[in-house]
Amino acid sequence: MTDKPESAADLFDQASSMIEEMQRETATTLPALPLPSLLERCTELLFSDAAPVLHAVHVFDGLPLANPDWWEKRTVNLSCVSVGNMIAELRRAGLGDTEISELIADHVGGLRAALQVRGRDVLVLIPTSFAGAPLMIEGAQNHVIVAHPAAMGATAKLGDYTRPFEPTATHRIEDFADCIFGDHRPLFRALQVRAFDFVLPQDGEVQVKEVAARTDGKAYEKICSKLGYSPSKFDKLTVKTNASPTLHRSDVDESLALISAFVRRATDITAYFDAEHEIDWTHIYGTLDGALANQGKHFFEMVESGVSGRSDFDRIIMYLAASAHFHRAGLRLHALDFVGRAEQLIKPSDRWLRVLAATLKVEMNAQNDAVWYLTSDAMEATDGQVRKGIENVLTTIAPKPATAEHGHALLMTHWQTNPPADIGRKRKLIEIGTTREEVPGQGSTRKLAEVCKNLGLDFVTVDMDPRNGREAQQMFDRMGYDFKAITSKGEDFLAAYDGEIDFVFLDAYDFDHGMHSEIRQSRYEKFLGARIDEEACHKMHLDCAEALIAKLAPDGLICFDDTWQDENGNWTAKGTTAMPFLLANGFEVICKENRAALLKRV
Repeated sequence: MTDKPESAADLFDQASSMIEEMQRETATTLPALPLPSLLERCTELLFSDAAPVLHAVHVFDGLPLANPDWWEKRTVNLSCVSVGNMIAELRRAGLGDTEISELIADHVGGLRAALQVRGRDVLVLIPTSFAGAPLMIEGAQNHVIVAHPAAMGATAKLGDYTRPFEPTATHRIEDFADCIFGDHRPLFRALQVRAFDFVLPQDGEVQVKEVAARTDGKAYEKICSKLGYSPSKFDKLTVKTNASPTLHRSDVDESLALISAFVRRATDITAYFDAEHEIDWTHIYGTLDGALANQGKHFFEMVESGVSGRSDFDRIIMYLAASAHFHRAGLRLHALDFVGRAEQLIKPSDRWLRVLAATLKVEMNAQNDAVWYLTSDAMEATDGQVRKGIENVLTTIAPKPATAEHGHALLMTHWQTNPPADIGRKRKLIEIGTTREEVPGQGSTRKLAEVCKNLGLDFVTVDMDPRNGREAQQMFDRMGYDFKAITSKGEDFLAAYDGEIDFVFLDAYDFDHGMHSEIRQSRYEKFLGARIDEEACHKMHLDCAEALIAKLAPDGLICFDDTWQDENGNWTAKGTTAMPFLLANGFEVICKENRAALLKRV
């Protein structure tokens, strides 16, 4: 080592000499190649069959790349290990750099072996000011990412550039400017890191703003020259583009989220509205990919876990992304469900999110519904003739789809002309089968809760799936309703119910129409121990009917969803056995339509 320098000029002289020596020794290594050739060779290494090389990256403190989160948010199956503090502690303990390098190599090697079993790899990150003696990680490809000395003035003294280093490759951060703002490929391929491939669009451009450098002196000029920088100015880089990045995933299969097009659209709309929200796509991909594994058996739980503790914005984007995936996968019901859940959280002021949700509706061939949704905030903010005028225009250019309401509509319509009688106590409606999907024509739990609130009724919804009950209870709490959602098999709940039952809406166990998704089937397997079965459907509803014979109030009502008569007059689907039983035991049908029936005692 040289003697301790006495001035900044001495520091620059020493740094210049060290860099000259480094360049002589590494003249034939990767950094001596032009950038395209460097990337070509790195790409060859990246896709070779050789064992992956451990990479250690030395980054100046203060650069975005010095933060492990920067890497983990942009890469696939990569754990970033920052060892800066470990190095400092070991040095304070009196260990030499050779020992430290070996200890860290052993530590990272064990961690890496454990993670590789799980399909992950390790990148070693060394935040540094390049002060003091060099420390290269034993057995690793060591990379140094450098920046203009003046640009780093706020976080690293110019004299700190005296650190001698002998990396495998030296990268100027400007060579990877695009990656800071969107295009990660050059840097990640140079480091052989498997990453999400965000490709800067054709019409994108890197804008360079020259900033004057205030430091001068021959030594300073010399070190700038050796690093390839101008001593009089440095470039502040931004990316301006009118198009979104394209996302490529080379390892896509049926268990991965199909949301590339949605990512592009969301990026476009975000840019158009100049929205300030930052979307964590890596988290969204990771959550949905994990949720879709094993045919989505734990899909809902994993999605909810992925948004637990996060903001409503994060939840909205996750739901919209899930909707986009299900649309691409051909599962329209789930697609409509998740866009509906997102809509419940989107505020009128979040215009760009409303537009994003509307684009999904258009993709699902629900254009008119998208138009009404986009204008709903205007209608909510107006009344009288203005609102009527808007509705008239919309009805002309985008008639509302004639979506038939399910069985709950029979009960709601009946109460419009025959409201529940006052019998000296608060009356109660029990729904057996809580809403699972927020789709047009359904959503019975919300709609019945609103009617019960207006009529002064109590309301309880019961379902065997805890996810449905949990979401219903959260909805009641948001709406300010003192109603209850209970997790139980409907037939068990009614059999154990102590007291008189006023009104019941039966819409639980599905009949087997042959088009249920694997995700829905998995819920039955998980909570009932078997896939959807026609005989089990009939028995469940018959059990409910048997419990109601003795417990229903004299003026009580039973609303039966998803049941109708075939051409021979036989009841089918959910009411195949329950409807004949009720009709044979003192009940009559007072209304039947939309594949549902409303019954009362004779």
